[in-house]
Amino acid sequence: MSDESKSEKPTNPPPSAGPQKVPPVPSTSTPKPVPKAKAPPAAPTGPADPAPPEDVSEPGFLTQLRTAH
Repeated sequence: MSDESKSEKPTNPPPSAGPQKVPPVPSTSTPKPVPKAKAPPAAPTGPADPAPPEDVSEPGFLTQLRTAH
C-alpha cells in the first residue's frame, strides 16, 4: 500500500466540522436561589457526666501486658 492510494480516496470531513446542535443557553435573567446557611446543632442538654473516682485501679490485663515484656 502506498501513500498515493490513500490520498486518492475522498476524505470525509470530521463529524465536528459539520453543523452542530448547540444546547440552549439558560437565561441569565433568572438567578439561582442561594442556599440558606444551616444553624449549628443545639448543645445537648442534660446532667453533666460525673467525675471519675480518683482511686480507680488498673485492670489486670493491663498489668499483665506491662509485665509480659
